Amino acid sequence: MNDGEIKLKCILAGIDTLELGVCVDEYLLVDDQWMLFENAKEQARSTPYNNDLGGITFQGKEFMVNRAGAQRYRYILANDGISLRINEKPQGGEYFPEVKVIFRSAYLWRNGWQHAVNEVMAWLNGWLAVNRIIISRCDIAADFNTPLSVLDNELRQVVTRAVNKRNYMKDAFEYGRFSTGKKHSGYVIGGKTLHCRIYDKVLEIARSNKKWLYDLWEVNGWHQGDPVT
Repeated sequence: MNDGEIKLKCILAGIDTLELGVCVDEYLLVDDQWMLFENAKEQARSTPYNNDLGGITFQGKEFMVNRAGAQRYRYILANDGISLRINEKPQGGEYFPEVKVIFRSAYLWRNGWQHAVNEVMAWLNGWLAVNRIIISRCDIAADFNTPLSVLDNELRQVVTRAVNKRNYMKDAFEYGRFSTGKKHSGYVIGGKTLHCRIYDKVLEIARSNKKWLYDLWEVNGWHQGDPVT
């Protein structure tokens, strides 16, 4: 290896974010189960805080139910593995997927994406007549034990066909790394449907508190204090 080359070691690689749209022909639920969702929403609404949730056991799994829905989805259920958005009117996905499954990052890394998907789909097939599955988002990630490269503001060192390129700076003291000044935190190349993010993962964990990643890195030779991009 030449002196000018960067020594890279990949310490973790896989799918970090996964969102599936489930097109539903029929819900295999009784009225009492729909009322379970509705009652949990009302329970959450009865408290004064926007983030209050109502707890339920549904199809053998524990969930918290959001006090509000989202566009197209009346019910939002969440646990430590997945977030589930449900539209109660099945139309076989004619207009949009009636159920959206958002896999949590920790669940994907802990189980492997394929096992996580198989487990969730087996559970969904117990109460849904599934027409088809649509992948609405998939983030592929690779973590390297190297500092984040400092590029110029125009990112001219990046070879790409993408028009959009962004350079991010963060106040370093927000992350407890320095007392003053700013630090390069990362770059985004590309647009909404297809883009690449390159960023200081250690800084990101200080904000997101995903410290469970440390254990996964350490298996592959990472040590506390080492940089990760």
